[in-house]
Amino acid sequence: MSIEANFKQYKRFLEKIDIAKYTVICNDSRFRVAAYNKLDSTKGYLVLREDGDVASRDEAIPPYRMFIAFNSYMFGLYEQGQAESNKPTAIFKDTINLLNEIKPFVTASKDDIEIAIKNIQELDNGYKRIKEILPEAMKIFNEMMKEGILDQTVLENISSLMEEFTCLQYKHLYIQIRAKNQFVSISTELSTVLNKLSGEERKIAVKAEDVFKFLTEEKYQSGLRKSLIDFEKDPQGDQIPFFERSNWQEALNQNSDDKNDILFEKTLLSQLRN
Repeated sequence: MSIEANFKQYKRFLEKIDIAKYTVICNDSRFRVAAYNKLDSTKGYLVLREDGDVASRDEAIPPYRMFIAFNSYMFGLYEQGQAESNKPTAIFKDTINLLNEIKPFVTASKDDIEIAIKNIQELDNGYKRIKEILPEAMKIFNEMMKEGILDQTVLENISSLMEEFTCLQYKHLYIQIRAKNQFVSISTELSTVLNKLSGEERKIAVKAEDVFKFLTEEKYQSGLRKSLIDFEKDPQGDQIPFFERSNWQEALNQNSDDKNDILFEKTLLSQLRN
């Protein structure tokens, strides 16, 4: 029986079959995977050997897991990558210029200005790298589709980009949260010298105060802290500040893997029809 015919055997009422346009190579064997969709929702999956026979459940789980992981990473990189790449990063350069312009107005917070500039430059570099990651992922995806093969090497390459992307997102949140101390210190000193300034200097100082007020106000900072929860919540629901650890990248990625394992075992595995 053909691959298409075997996939149709497991189709349920009103479902549409979406057969992946590539072969999954796992444990030196080749497999085809199809999703069963109904009303814009995936209801199940089936894994066949490349000869068209239905794989046993034990045999089907590893390639199914590869298929799920690859598509999950690609979806995350595409959706989040576009959102992150569309953020107005020109503000980083503008803020650095503003900090340099107010240097002559302060004395006690000069070190805070230097720290703030360093942090913003790190953010700028991080976002430049984020904008490179999605095109790299799409190149891997397009090459994989051209070859029609999803193997462990392709999965590992996409997984590595996803890990880097996640670490950058997480690190950027902490940089912005910790930068509050510098901006508060700078703003405090600016407020004491504002009355001594006039003309263009005063305009620059007022603008700086407005920018720093936005970056330090509770609404903005609470949004950053809220975003941390998705990264730091462990499988038990506890929030763990990984960034405080020396091996925070490894710990963060392991936490993501643990949560993905639980999601697979508790939810996605039940959708496998083998």
